[in-house]
Amino acid sequence: MKLRLLLFTCVILVNFSKEVFSQSTILLPDKAVNAIINEVSGELALQNEKLLGAFEMNRPKEEYLGTFRETEIILKKLKEYGFDDVHVEIFNPPVSSGMV
Repeated sequence: MKLRLLLFTCVILVNFSKEVFSQSTILLPDKAVNAIINEVSGELALQNEKLLGAFEMNRPKEEYLGTFRETEIILKKLKEYGFDDVHVEIFNPPVSSGMV
């Protein structure tokens, strides 16, 4: 009899502890929380880092005459994020006083 009572108490405590210690939110539904977690997981940051990261490559001649590939990627991403007035400003280097 005592063994059954002990077993029954253990089963009740285990079931109750799952409710108490489970990770659920009160303010947002679990679906919304999972969507937020997926957005901020770092996957997008990692992909951007891979696109922009320094690695050796032979750049085409056009990149040296205009803007680099990384600049174009940043411009594209900024437009994707909703920025309207996105442009690259290119400044001519100051004229040297004879030292090259």
